[in-house]
Amino acid sequence: MIVHCWNVRGLNSPLKQHEVSGLMKSKKLDVCGLLETKLSLAKVACLHKLRLKTWQFVSNAGAAAYARIVVFWNPETVKVEVFTPLLRGFMF
Repeated sequence: MIVHCWNVRGLNSPLKQHEVSGLMKSKKLDVCGLLETKLSLAKVACLHKLRLKTWQFVSNAGAAAYARIVVFWNPETVKVEVFTPLLRGFMF
């Protein structure tokens, strides 16, 4: 299993989104945690819809105005169970 964590700045930019999704695919990551993203819930959903359609994700965008943490995983290679009582405010 290949897990990557990135403290990424500027993820609101489509170019940065392309760079991140390209890295995730080229490195064949199974799980990718993105920190300090400052994305709105709509932007997280857009990133998922446009660039990482087959991946699943969880974020804390429901707990704050902007998502600070977004975790994407490839459901074809890993099974992730999210314990929601511990992650209050996280959105699927």
